[in-house]
Amino acid sequence: MKKLSMILLILVMAFLMSGCEIGDFLPFVTPDPEPEVVALSAEVEIINWVQEEGEIALTYKLTNTGTVDVAYYKILFKVTYEDESYYLVWYEKEGVLFAGNETVEIVILVSDPVGRVDVMDLKLTEWKFR
Repeated sequence: MKKLSMILLILVMAFLMSGCEIGDFLPFVTPDPEPEVVALSAEVEIINWVQEEGEIALTYKLTNTGTVDVAYYKILFKVTYEDESYYLVWYEKEGVLFAGNETVEIVILVSDPVGRVDVMDLKLTEWKFR
């Protein structure tokens, strides 16, 4: 019996010194859960724009493609005139955008005939419950 105890003690010592843990082999021990990946992202699509005298009415759709809600966003639009000169304008909006999308119509003041409108940048702020 002493020999068996001594052999078991040596095996346990060798097992512990090898870097393994006894808990690795116990069925009732569960590993720590993986941390949730937080992704703050969205896509902007210009649906339509119409020029009237001194302004354009622009309709865009913002789609939340991330895993968290968006509380605040800023979009940088580039308005390119027909003569290839351009005008940069930021549009800011507050309000929680949950999973999904929203369609917004805005008015941008212009001085010349517009050739095209592009989205240059998008900045997002995550919504956090306080």
